[in-house]
Amino acid sequence: MTAAAGILRKNGVVVIASKCAEGIGSPEFTKLILGAGSIDKFLEDIRKPGVYTLDQWQLQKLASVVTRHEVWFYSDGIPKETQKSLFVTPLGSMNEAVSRIIERFGSNARIAVIPEGPYVYAAVK
Repeated sequence: MTAAAGILRKNGVVVIASKCAEGIGSPEFTKLILGAGSIDKFLEDIRKPGVYTLDQWQLQKLASVVTRHEVWFYSDGIPKETQKSLFVTPLGSMNEAVSRIIERFGSNARIAVIPEGPYVYAAVK
């Protein structure tokens, strides 16, 4: 997500497709994100002296993207109702993602595909 955010134009959208076969993440991250309530509340809480939670860096990275861009998410490994608590817009399929991109940005929309996103540095040339 953070690799993609670096190459987005203003009002661009990050689309994530992930199996999530092992769920949302570590038990600590899962508890943190599902209990956050809102990104703003999470960011406010971690600014307080002495507040630190294991794996909060992951939610901080997510916050750095979702506060600037929409994030659409497709996964058949996490129930749609749970996805709504992850600060993303759940998708029913990748076909839906492409259709929505074309609808919003037109048939000349530029789409970058970043396989293994956490392991790359994305750049536009």
